[in-house]
Amino acid sequence: MKAMFRISGGRWSAAVRKIEPGTFGDPELDLQVKIFCGRVQIMCFGFCPEQKRAADTSDRSTVLDYVDLFEFSLSDLDIGDLLHLMSVTDTLCQCLHDGGTVPRLCARHGLRPLRERKLRRKPGRPSALAIQADGLWFLVTPPLAREAKRELRGGLYR
Repeated sequence: MKAMFRISGGRWSAAVRKIEPGTFGDPELDLQVKIFCGRVQIMCFGFCPEQKRAADTSDRSTVLDYVDLFEFSLSDLDIGDLLHLMSVTDTLCQCLHDGGTVPRLCARHGLRPLRERKLRRKPGRPSALAIQADGLWFLVTPPLAREAKRELRGGLYR
């Protein structure tokens, strides 16, 4: 089945697909999320807004627990990029679960469609996220960049 949306930033990416309820043993799970580091799949789980956890495990494992299994050498920026990707992925999955669409959610948050582009992280800076959905691309700036823009708009740097 085709991905409903893909999201990528830095070394990380995620692909989300619609699944049949009950695929992961829980009828509430209706979306499958796969997390990748480069081309290596780190984890696959079913999204449920009440749980927001891996459906195939009985404990509350996080994506960082799975990353540790692969023994990747991760910088603080890599971890920050991954956590940002997971936060945005959860938000988009919640929107889909509630019957919305990714382009509508992006538009509601002021994100305009862009041409396809490959994102590169500048050394020492968090990565922006590229969301691909319904043939459109949207760019989500890193959390620190958004905070700096808010401070500039607020007049702290005149």
